[in-house]
Amino acid sequence: MTNRLTKANAKARVKENKEFLFKAIEEAEALNEKDYTAESYAEMVRALAAAKAVAEDEYATKEQIKKAADGLTAAVQALQKVSDNPSSTPSNKPSDS
Repeated sequence: MTNRLTKANAKARVKENKEFLFKAIEEAEALNEKDYTAESYAEMVRALAAAKAVAEDEYATKEQIKKAADGLTAAVQALQKVSDNPSSTPSNKPSDS
């Protein structure tokens, strides 16, 4: 009986710890790929896949959950808007020639 209670308590703590991860995943999934450079978006997609794998793991540790959430958050923050990358948009300035 005590073993089942311990497992139930552990699962409850993991679920509690995953709330931040679930929110980060939800926010990342809402982003529009067309708004970001291909390279930065691909990096975010890799972090999103890793975060989803941890979110689906019912035995994920607190450390794994934190690492996945931090990694996804960092990847989202590192996204570069297409208009933020000067090399991806043509210049409308007249040349000085």
